[in-house]
Amino acid sequence: NGVNIKKFNTAKPYLKSELVPNLNENSKLLCMIGRFTIQKDQPTIIKAMKYVPENVHLILVGEGSLKKQNQDLVKSLSLENRVHFLGIRNDVSRILKTSDIVILSSNWEGFGLAAVEGMAAGKPVIASDVLGLGDIVKGSGITFKKGNSLELANAINNLLNDPDIYNKVATACFEKSKQYDINTMVKKYIDIYRSVLSWNIG
Repeated sequence: NGVNIKKFNTAKPYLKSELVPNLNENSKLLCMIGRFTIQKDQPTIIKAMKYVPENVHLILVGEGSLKKQNQDLVKSLSLENRVHFLGIRNDVSRILKTSDIVILSSNWEGFGLAAVEGMAAGKPVIASDVLGLGDIVKGSGITFKKGNSLELANAINNLLNDPDIYNKVATACFEKSKQYDINTMVKKYIDIYRSVLSWNIG
């Protein structure tokens, strides 16, 4: 798998109020891209919102069978004004570029493509420490124990409260994303094919 790094890094950000009307440029924006399924575990991020400042908002992009369940959780926690469901979008690169922090709270992943996209946008990425995701994020972004909303909230607050840490993590994430550039990945595949074709079989 590979990502068009340039597409995400050079995307034009929205004004935050263009994504959610009651936001302003002082609002802090968290973002998760993913289907509403057991795999993606949006409830952990929603619960973490109780432990971060009022000016922090969460946008959730995607659809799925558990969307209504997540919307009900938001209502039960009185977070309707701070958690926003954007549905399916075709402007993910611009949404990521507008966000302050990209989060993936998955219970499992094959390959954390959305994490790489967030890194390519130059944003700090926080992800659950699970196979297929933790391996990508470790060493650049921040990982937290799967399902631990308080640990996730602490990671969010640490980034937002310290510009030096925020910038250090964002820079490290972007540098890490270059390993997954689509052009690099294609070259690696070609090198593998050439190696196989050069074998002296028989």
